[in-house]
Amino acid sequence: MSLVLAYFNNLIYENVNILAYASIYHDIGRTDNGVCTEHGRESFKKIKEYRLVKVNNENEEILKYIVENHCISDSLAFSSLKNYQIENNDRAILLLKILKDSDNLDRVRLGDLDISYLRCNYSNKLVYLANQLLRYIR
Repeated sequence: MSLVLAYFNNLIYENVNILAYASIYHDIGRTDNGVCTEHGRESFKKIKEYRLVKVNNENEEILKYIVENHCISDSLAFSSLKNYQIENNDRAILLLKILKDSDNLDRVRLGDLDISYLRCNYSNKLVYLANQLLRYIR
């Protein structure tokens, strides 16, 4: 879903690349299926430890930011941006919102999607697509 949202937001290749990596690896630090606000940090540690991604320094810092903060509240995530060496805050926040929305759209799989948590303009329009994709893969 993040790539569909990237398309609708007319993102440049560099940003699509960051989102693709984040979408693949954002939950590799998860140890259970319950609510967890720490697995983002653990996921980025594994990305680094296993050298799963090769991007330049600015893009790596944005990747770190969105992976580490995808599982915490928006207010905490936005306020933590100052702890990262990111030049373009708007870019980082947009990519975080897209990752969070695509992660939320995946909740159709669990039957507990709450559309009030969707942030991006096009995200609400993708609920039907998310449900159809789920039906297709089952």
